[in-house]
Amino acid sequence: MIPAEAGTREDTQVVLGGLQGETLTGFLAALGVLRLLTEAGDGVKLFWNTQPPHHAVLEWGRPDGQSLEERLAGLLESRVAPLALFPGRKKIKEVSPEEYREALLEAQSLGDELLSDLLAALTSDATARVTKVEKPENGRKQRPPDPEGKTLAPVSALADPPWCALDGSQQKNLFLTVRRLQELVRPPVPKRGKEIASGLAERLRATLQGPWIEKDEKASLYLEPSLREHAYRWTNPTLDPMRFEGLANLLALVGLSLWPAVPEERRGEVVLGSPCCFEKGGGRVEVSWPIWRGALSLAAARRLILLRDITASVQPTNLAARGVTAVYRAEAYRLEKGAKVFGSSKAAWRREDEAA
Repeated sequence: MIPAEAGTREDTQVVLGGLQGETLTGFLAALGVLRLLTEAGDGVKLFWNTQPPHHAVLEWGRPDGQSLEERLAGLLESRVAPLALFPGRKKIKEVSPEEYREALLEAQSLGDELLSDLLAALTSDATARVTKVEKPENGRKQRPPDPEGKTLAPVSALADPPWCALDGSQQKNLFLTVRRLQELVRPPVPKRGKEIASGLAERLRATLQGPWIEKDEKASLYLEPSLREHAYRWTNPTLDPMRFEGLANLLALVGLSLWPAVPEERRGEVVLGSPCCFEKGGGRVEVSWPIWRGALSLAAARRLILLRDITASVQPTNLAARGVTAVYRAEAYRLEKGAKVFGSSKAAWRREDEAA
């Protein structure tokens, strides 16, 4: 355990040494923890150690004497693993605007705020575009086949959110990745019918406290830079599969529910934006997030991360007054083959008394 900062109440604090605010995955994973515990009715708040790498710190009352890992393991299994995001689809472009609206309305009618917010963070039907259609030998246009081969896919396609690096190439598909992440919590049962002991709480302990055990193949939202972009950067790539800290990425998916997709008008057309993103042109997107020093509830943290001032090129002075101690940024850009990757995060701004 990493000691909490001076002047805080140690009896209610849990320092999460594995969730570091200077990385986008660590930041979003901490928001995911905050959201899950808040929805469960726990009195919980979140802040960050002011010095890099900015470990997340929870003010949490330990209900029923449970450990944090046990509490989160139950919430991931009961709330996150069952979330059904368009079964049979691999990527957002395979979902029609009608399917999206129906799923969103159903989530809202059931009062499932997490699912509603997650759907709203992934895309918007206001930015649907007509997809390219296949031409058979007779020259007539037809709709592309459904991935499962059961029905015809829609002509209209939804847009990917600007922060998304899952581009549909080499199995990097959003909905397919979500299902892989969910299987870390609720593995598919083998045909022989034997149960699988996941050891979820033990794995969560390493995720929350560090160091991360990166053993999950393809279980990543690709929000962090990789030194092993096999097919894109190396002339002689290794055949070993890339592995990731999957549970951190699953918690980050929950955290992404706090960043809604926003339809924006640019040069006369409606495109998909996000409050956390700044479009730099040329396929480059800059994602920004704040680090704060005062303990905030979920509602207060959500208001802070949605401030447009966070993405401003020059940070206004009112951020320090709001308790923001630093703003970090990571740039996502497209490589020659079309894949989107993230660069390393950097501090775009620090409070003067923290800069040293």
